Amino acid sequence: MNILVFDIETIPDVDFGRRAMGLEGLADEQVAKAMFSAARARSGSDFLPHLQHRVVAISCVLRSRDQLKVWSLGDLQSSEAELIARFFDGVDKYTPELVSWNGGGYDRPVCERQLGATPQNHLDGLLLHRLAEPDSAAARTLVRDLRLLEAVNFRNVAFDSHAAALAAHRGARTPALWDGAQLHEGLAAVRAALEAAAAAR
Repeated sequence: MNILVFDIETIPDVDFGRRAMGLEGLADEQVAKAMFSAARARSGSDFLPHLQHRVVAISCVLRSRDQLKVWSLGDLQSSEAELIARFFDGVDKYTPELVSWNGGGYDRPVCERQLGATPQNHLDGLLLHRLAEPDSAAARTLVRDLRLLEAVNFRNVAFDSHAAALAAHRGARTPALWDGAQLHEGLAAVRAALEAAAAAR
């Protein structure tokens, strides 16, 4: 059995806060203070909602047979999307039992929510996938290898709302890619659509 212990570190997503609260022109520190103040007013705690966190580090301990490996993903130049994609690549590769402190209530939901963040570039892409499915893992890896992480919106259909999105596009299989106009179902079709999108950039 493989066991993966993990922990994420986050900071306030001040870019999100700046857009959501109309705080253009304010420094990051001022935006963060405004976000904490709004959280306190809403809930009595300055703990921000999951959507308002940005992942800056993921540290792991992997026990696999007789080996023990400790490492942190990425470096100072790694984007949030790259860190999270690499983490889920590892989950796909080792299919471990996951262990964390409040991982089910914080770490994993933050990572999964951020995988569904609004894309910044224009493939208006929606990749509907499953975590423990080899073809979905291959599709996620392809998105990364084609440098489309910031342009494709990942949605895990284990969540009811994301399964509903697949059904709304008349889909039944994963992986599936919605490109803004057409749904591409199955790994071969997803690969062809992603490669065409990457070539057109």
